[in-house]
Amino acid sequence: MSVSDRASALAPYAEKLVHNRDVHDAVQRAAVAGRDAYQLARGKRPAKRRRRWGLGVVVVTVAGAGAFVATNAAAREAVLGLVTNNRSK
Repeated sequence: MSVSDRASALAPYAEKLVHNRDVHDAVQRAAVAGRDAYQLARGKRPAKRRRRWGLGVVVVTVAGAGAFVATNAAAREAVLGLVTNNRSK
């Protein structure tokens, strides 16, 4: 099974993850819990943090671009062409 076939097979699942609010909430809770555990291990009290929208926007953008490339044959060929051109230099 080629990489493009695998990407095409995984595209519907990736799209569901991108658009699933429960997944977003779970990832956010896990990130906060990890940060709090890290600070607790360093001997500091967990600080309340503001929400940062920038990281979420980056994650959603990268996931969307990956899903687009996985489902669009012309985009996939363009990306593969860029990768193979960089390797030959």
